[in-house]
Amino acid sequence: MKRFNYINCDKKKKTLDVGAGVIWKDVYDYYYLEPSGSGPALGVVGGDPLVGVSGWLLGGGYSLLTNRFGLGIDNIIGFRVILPNKGICNVNDEENPEIFKALKVRSLYHDTRAGLYSFDWEGRRA
Repeated sequence: MKRFNYINCDKKKKTLDVGAGVIWKDVYDYYYLEPSGSGPALGVVGGDPLVGVSGWLLGGGYSLLTNRFGLGIDNIIGFRVILPNKGICNVNDEENPEIFKALKVRSLYHDTRAGLYSFDWEGRRA
């Protein structure tokens, strides 16, 4: 899974794309390279840095910020998945919406990347 270690933040869209092989430590390190408050922050995150993002999402994505931002699975805006009949494809509200809905409900997927919402730093403060 180490080959699926892609991480990218789109500051304008306030989204985070993470590969299926990424653990939370990689995401935390990626964000801490930027000065605090300079862009979107992580919204709902896993607590343990050694937990994989995909595994955390498969379990629903519970965190200490769930009451404020919802479950991790609720913050997914899309997947890149491998489908037997289509190969690698994007799955979201616009592309393959029926598969996207099924993946969010059942959390049974073979993903290579997941896109998540990120939030402003101010929204994370109590």
